Amino acid sequence: MPSSTKTPPVIDFSDFTSGDPAREQKCAQEIRHACVTQGFFQIINHTVPKDVQKAAFAASKSFFDLPTEEKLSLDKSQNKYNRGYEKSNAQRWEGYEHPDLKEGFYVGRELPAEHPQVQAGKFGLGPNIWPQTLGESYSDACLTYLEHCIKLAELVTQALAVSLGYDKHQFDEFCKDPMAFYKLLHYPPSKARGVDGVPTQQGRQHIIPYYNHSSLKMLQPSVLTKTSALSHSSYRAKCPACKSGTPKCKTGTTSHQSRAPTSSTQAISSSSGRTTCKQPHYPATIKKQH
Repeated sequence: MPSSTKTPPVIDFSDFTSGDPAREQKCAQEIRHACVTQGFFQIINHTVPKDVQKAAFAASKSFFDLPTEEKLSLDKSQNKYNRGYEKSNAQRWEGYEHPDLKEGFYVGRELPAEHPQVQAGKFGLGPNIWPQTLGESYSDACLTYLEHCIKLAELVTQALAVSLGYDKHQFDEFCKDPMAFYKLLHYPPSKARGVDGVPTQQGRQHIIPYYNHSSLKMLQPSVLTKTSALSHSSYRAKCPACKSGTPKCKTGTTSHQSRAPTSSTQAISSSSGRTTCKQPHYPATIKKQH
């Protein structure tokens, strides 16, 4: 599907899951082109059911509607697993005077404290913490959504493998026991202000830096409709094609230009994995392993 340079390419992912080799290859090549030219793409007709998405958003609303005291009792600072509630104003981007207004709730794979990976202290792995007043329906909705997102991430990884000329299962071994989590987000009503803290006209747009050191980032369509532009930031990344971490190897992350929140909005973001270089030279120089 055509798109301008100011919007992410939109790719019909049902081609890749159709079982038709020709459609699978078509989707993979569209993904390759998007990665080489823009480093970002949006997929439609994917495998996460609409009812699962709606249940996740309903669960998100039910959580953020809870009394502040109950949410604070689940503060993520009380555990080492990166799980639970993150209060408003808890984050501040470097160089900016004011903290981020959003509040969030982290959900990850449900691993007991005695699990070997948890015992080894691997980041982001461990048990979730849940609001008792919302019952099992809340945790079920959250974990079901995560399960579908992980499966979709694995499929997208397979599509990326095909786009590089590999067999689709080339990277399967790297998808075992992933450190995968997502974050429910709530942006409360607030007076609009610029990123430098100077009040702005109500409803105006401004750019907020958004850094993600993941190989895959999934945004709900409702999030994309609230983002009017995508711009690139740079950071150093390891890349076998251009001498690990040198200034020449700078790969784009996304920052989004979002409407200043004038009413309550919600979003769900999900990330998994580690960063690899997405520069055009990488797929051109990567060598197949036999």
